[in-house]
Amino acid sequence: ANRGDPHGMLSLANAYADGNGVVQDQSLAVAWYHKIVAQMSEDSVDIEVTIAQRMLCLSYKNGTGVAKDTSVAATWFEKAAAHKDIPSLMSLGT
Repeated sequence: ANRGDPHGMLSLANAYADGNGVVQDQSLAVAWYHKIVAQMSEDSVDIEVTIAQRMLCLSYKNGTGVAKDTSVAATWFEKAAAHKDIPSLMSLGT
């Protein structure tokens, strides 16, 4: 993950989110999701970017690891939906 491998970064973010093999830390999970999106282009169609965008929208929607912000959540949902992410499309009702 520290070498910038998007798959490794996503695995680490999810581990922090779930407490799988590490102490659960939602804030660190969100930080890693942001790193994935920042490292890769937000326009990238890599699955890791799309999943990170979806996880960011859920984090902001629910206030998990970050302050709840439905406006920011909607932005992340739209970005993930633009990549044809089915859960995000369903959340947006499209």
